[in-house]
Amino acid sequence: MLRLCVTLLLLTFAFQFTQAQSCNKRYKSDGYNPDYRNESAYGKKSAIYAEFQNQFDGFTINYDMRFSNRLNSGPGFRIGIGQERFTSDDNVPVTTESLVIPAGVNYLIGNRRHSLEAGIGANFKFDTAFDDIEEGWHGNAFLNVGYRFKPIRNGVVFRWSWTPLIDLDGMDLGFSTWSIGWGF
Repeated sequence: MLRLCVTLLLLTFAFQFTQAQSCNKRYKSDGYNPDYRNESAYGKKSAIYAEFQNQFDGFTINYDMRFSNRLNSGPGFRIGIGQERFTSDDNVPVTTESLVIPAGVNYLIGNRRHSLEAGIGANFKFDTAFDDIEEGWHGNAFLNVGYRFKPIRNGVVFRWSWTPLIDLDGMDLGFSTWSIGWGF
């Protein structure tokens, strides 16, 4: 009986040991990660990316950061600076160049590499116009809903979003943007 109890105890210990050494998706690929469940060990996730607009000849460089220490998800903000060039399609084409400062809040749903991104914000623009059009500060609001691919630690960030713009003239639903950058 004692021999049976010792054998069962040794088998239980051996089974526990083999389970502890198993390869599991929750460990990062380069070794054991004891802080996997401790999300605060990663710090606040940030990204710097270049964003390109579909209907304007323009781009912005943005900094994006999560408010919490959660892994790649939850609420965050973005702020950037860029340039926009727009030529109207009227009978008399007018070209406008703008300094653009986008700022907004967003929320990422998804804890790993793939997320749904939703946000709201504003573009502050200083227009310098050619062809005798007014210069000065203007602005509009934007919504965005899109997809974000981001690294778990450091690496390439890719974004695509549908971004309707809202201003005093109404809402323009035809905008999309895409971004590429570095997450850390």
